[in-house]
Amino acid sequence: MPPLSEKPSDQQYTGTGEPKALGADIAAFGYLQGTLIFGALAAGLYICFLMAAPFLTPVAVALVLAILFAPLHTSMTRRFNAPSLAASLTLLVIAIIVLVPLTFLVAELVNEAATAASMVRDSIETGFIEKTLSAHPKSAHAITWVLDRIDLQGLAGEATSRLTDFSASFVRVSIIQFVGVLMTF
Repeated sequence: MPPLSEKPSDQQYTGTGEPKALGADIAAFGYLQGTLIFGALAAGLYICFLMAAPFLTPVAVALVLAILFAPLHTSMTRRFNAPSLAASLTLLVIAIIVLVPLTFLVAELVNEAATAASMVRDSIETGFIEKTLSAHPKSAHAITWVLDRIDLQGLAGEATSRLTDFSASFVRVSIIQFVGVLMTF
């Protein structure tokens, strides 16, 4: 092994007597370091996305509403010369135009679901299922097996009453909340 004073500064001895270039180690370490930093960055961005995901839909809806109602807000600001009043009136118009029909739409959907559950209960009581089973003998055995294990009439009745109750309470609570919002302003 040569003395230390004769060893070149950019080489490292491997112990076998042959020098190994330090540049290869540094390049491999740089590659590893870059890969680790990129992996940490990707993991951090993914975690940030998971934290922001619940807010993406409301932010998108707010952005759409802001774009749609910006001309109304601008005209109200010019007319009243008070930005706070214009913002409040624009919010009130958005609530009336968007939220009130949406509330009644959801209530009507729940009412339709209750009507459908009631129709299912009535078809069970009138024997419609038995008539259908006699018309399709290949599937009758499987459907009869399911009907023997499930109280379909009780489930339909319970679904009808729950959906009707939910519909009534949903409309009542929605109206109360809308009046509360109006009273806030």
